[in-house]
Amino acid sequence: ELGNLVNNADVFVTNKTGKTINTSTDKAGRYIFRALTSGSYALKVTSNDFDLFEASEIVVVAGQTQSFDVQLKIKPINASVS
Repeated sequence: ELGNLVNNADVFVTNKTGKTINTSTDKAGRYIFRALTSGSYALKVTSNDFDLFEASEIVVVAGQTQSFDVQLKIKPINASVS
C-alpha cells in the first residue's frame, strides 16, 4: 500500500569506514546523494511522526544512477484516557 510522500525527512548514508553524509527529502519525497564512491552503505531515514527506517548493505556503483525507495511507518500514538 502506498502512502503520502514525506518531505523534509532526514536521510543519512554511512559507508564502511563510518563516514556519514546527510540530505533531506524534497517536496516530492525524493532524496539525492551525488558522487558516492563505490561500496556498501547503510541508510537511515528519520522524520517526525514516523519510525526510524534503517537498511544496510546497499551496494553503490560509482557513475551509475541508482534508486532506493523507502516506506516510512507512522509512529503509534501513545494516548491514555482517564
